[in-house]
Amino acid sequence: MKIGIAGSMSLKLLDFEYPDEKIPDGYPFPLISLIINALLKRGHSVVAYTCSWHIEKPIVYQDNRLTICIAPRFKKAGRRLFNQEREQLTKLMKQYPADIINAQWTYEFAQAAIDSNIPSVITIRDHASTILKYEANFYTLARFWMNYQVIKKGKHFITNSGYLQDLLSKRVQSHTRVISNFFKEGLEENYIPTQVKENAIVSIANQSPKRKNLINGLKAFTLLRKQYPDLIYYLIGKGTEENNWLHQTAVKKGISGGVRFLGQQPFDKVIELIKSSKILLHPSLEETFGNVVLEAMIVGTPVV
Repeated sequence: MKIGIAGSMSLKLLDFEYPDEKIPDGYPFPLISLIINALLKRGHSVVAYTCSWHIEKPIVYQDNRLTICIAPRFKKAGRRLFNQEREQLTKLMKQYPADIINAQWTYEFAQAAIDSNIPSVITIRDHASTILKYEANFYTLARFWMNYQVIKKGKHFITNSGYLQDLLSKRVQSHTRVISNFFKEGLEENYIPTQVKENAIVSIANQSPKRKNLINGLKAFTLLRKQYPDLIYYLIGKGTEENNWLHQTAVKKGISGGVRFLGQQPFDKVIELIKSSKILLHPSLEETFGNVVLEAMIVGTPVV
């Protein structure tokens, strides 16, 4: 069987011999890449469908068992309800078809899978209504509408937790199975005893700094640092870069002391910082699963 996986993925984590040309950057989300690698390891053929901000026209890479189809991601996609991305992805799915597509999230990737008319199962990874409640803006409203269309048209669903499944309507629940997230094979080999860790705290949050509650995390760290002045706080993920909104807000509020605003980092670097820190602080107001919490537990870092 040839399995299609459509979603946000870290292209550089895929088990693939790329040509000498520089591959475009994908998304700062490793889990989908790990799913693809696990399927390849089990002998399946896989077609990966994703997008990138760094290309102007579709790119396709192929080897014996993995085909990677990359569509362009355009500016102001939310204002267009991701129509251009959706059209490009649908074309790629028809040109490089799979027997079945597992589309990740209930947005442009799932819409494209439905439009391709290829049998599809959709993995719901967040709850659009809850996100809209915490961050009401045009972008999250557009995503809410896309989610509504996907839930309405989709036939088979997966959620990554029982919590998320319970938030769905009874109709959708009857067509849904829970398949939890997982940690990368071999990650447990990174275990470090608590007593030898660096004098640091770490938080990882990609996007949604308000829903991830990072300002309150910074306030808590500032209070803690009065007692432990040598303590360091690493902030990792999209939206935590220096001079970004979060950094500027922290400076204005006087809660930036001892904080390292690191932004997006490679997966191995993220794991290295998690395992070397004394605590993973995860102040998020809502999570459907929280992979970084699982990863911290595996490498021996206590979680707050």
